Amino acid sequence: MEKFPAEQKIASFLSNYRIFALIQWLIIALIIFATTWTWWHSYRPSLKVAPDIGALNISLNSHAGPIPLTNRDGKLKLLYFGYTHCVNACPLTLHNWAAAFELLDEQERTRVQGIMISLDPARDTQSLLNEYTSYFHHQIAGATATPEQLEQLVTAFQIYYQTYNDATGNGYSIDHTANTYIIDDTGKLVKVIAYGGKGDKTRELVKTIRQALG
Repeated sequence: MEKFPAEQKIASFLSNYRIFALIQWLIIALIIFATTWTWWHSYRPSLKVAPDIGALNISLNSHAGPIPLTNRDGKLKLLYFGYTHCVNACPLTLHNWAAAFELLDEQERTRVQGIMISLDPARDTQSLLNEYTSYFHHQIAGATATPEQLEQLVTAFQIYYQTYNDATGNGYSIDHTANTYIIDDTGKLVKVIAYGGKGDKTRELVKTIRQALG
């Protein structure tokens, strides 16, 4: 049956609309997939294999001097991999650490050291790291590692991180795993605390520290 011009226009419009709607759904599906994939890699709390930091014998560099990860000084170490230009996960995590330190008593605080290991050594000088971490709490140190040491650490802790250029082209940001790793003075992993909000994570951190300190 021959269609009238108006019917042809409607049929063409509906056909184009279906194609447009399909493209929209495909874009949405891709965005959801990409977001889920990034979240999974960034915030997953578990490790398939516990890292053996003691075998690596790594000493980090900080504004105050070397920080050995396994110096058997009786201290727990909170490790976090981030960078000073981070606008979300890093400041929230260090805020939680600072709140946890304030909930510990003085004796407990002397047995815990917070360390943010930079994933951005090109911009994070030791002076900048010290200024950044000290803003949150004096017991949080900013540290850098040699490229070889950083590769060993991100491999051991199964850290995901990826650099992305900003839309303006004037800089870059880093998507990265945002968990807190608690190790003892021999480098043994005590617990992994997943990235999250303020109250619950602070209480979980305090409870874990006290249990580990005995």
